[in-house]
Amino acid sequence: MLNKFLYDALKAAFGTVLVENENAQAAFERDFSRGYAYEWRLSDSGEHGEQYRVNCPICGDRKHHLYIGYMSFARPVVDGVELAQGRLFAYCFRRNCMSDPAARQVVEMKIRAGMACVGDGMQSCAAINMAADPEPEYSTSDKVTLTGIRTWVPSFNWIDDSADPRVLEYLDERGIDRSTAKQFLLGWGEVRSPRTGQALYDGAPCVVVPVVQNGALAGVQTRCPDSLLPEGGSMKYWIHPAMRKKAVVYNVDAARRLGVAVVCEGVFDVFKVGAPGVCCFGHAPSLTQATMLAGIDQGLIMLPDTDVHEDFDTVREAQARCDQWNVNGVFPLGAHTVVLPAKDAGEMTRQAVWETIIAQVPEAMQDYLLAKVVPKL
Repeated sequence: MLNKFLYDALKAAFGTVLVENENAQAAFERDFSRGYAYEWRLSDSGEHGEQYRVNCPICGDRKHHLYIGYMSFARPVVDGVELAQGRLFAYCFRRNCMSDPAARQVVEMKIRAGMACVGDGMQSCAAINMAADPEPEYSTSDKVTLTGIRTWVPSFNWIDDSADPRVLEYLDERGIDRSTAKQFLLGWGEVRSPRTGQALYDGAPCVVVPVVQNGALAGVQTRCPDSLLPEGGSMKYWIHPAMRKKAVVYNVDAARRLGVAVVCEGVFDVFKVGAPGVCCFGHAPSLTQATMLAGIDQGLIMLPDTDVHEDFDTVREAQARCDQWNVNGVFPLGAHTVVLPAKDAGEMTRQAVWETIIAQVPEAMQDYLLAKVVPKL
């Protein structure tokens, strides 16, 4: 954990706190634009780093949609020099509450009240060493084998008919058959925090998704079946803290072999797309992920979720991203946005997904997909 003081203060102020991207440092840079030697900022594009999730007190959220960056109120230390104290880095993914200055002030006051409850009661910030990445805490293998995956999730087993019936039932409900489970190396098992050893989800069995990139195991993501989620706002998905989420593109190796990537938001969408499906674990790829996607040989298809958000439009964002790639001539067959009739690919059959894709892309892309991709789904 990179800012335990802030984490403890949030627990005192908000109650339960969920940690995401544990031990991932933010993309950070010195800021000399105003002539001061001690100012800094987070990079506009790049890794946001470790995040602390709490219930938003403004919109009445009960699912920990308020994300607070670990650099909030922090003093970065660079080469032994302590820089200025930072501001609050926060975003509410439910209602964009932090865009309102008055609401932001309410959250700041709650956090400062939490700070007064921990430590000596006088501390108001933490010094964060930005000189280098933290020393690795976890010993994990990059081997795509049963033994290798068990260095990430020790109880991992492959999905087969002997798997926990509750896991098999969940996969059946999501339309994931045994063939698809084998195609994507899916497994299952109990998940424990590698930092504390504590069982997550009260020890419930989870679907375990190995993340392979460049032929090596880069991490795992897990999904707890809805029926087994404990009360109290547990995250459905969990990513091992040793995986750098914004530096990997799930299933990119298969997409590279086919020359086309179909970009989705989540792994269960990829399962419905098949071999060329990839995901960036969110609706907007990081700079690193966008660079990796630009290396696909022939073309790219964006498959954004279509549910409505108050503060952003995923379809419009995908279209803008494709327009920029096309202006730059990145892909011979172009980049195209396909609008699904459902919320996401995970709610559709593979056949319905591909009928929608074929109907909406230009003729040259249609011909390539039908000849080179569809037969290998």
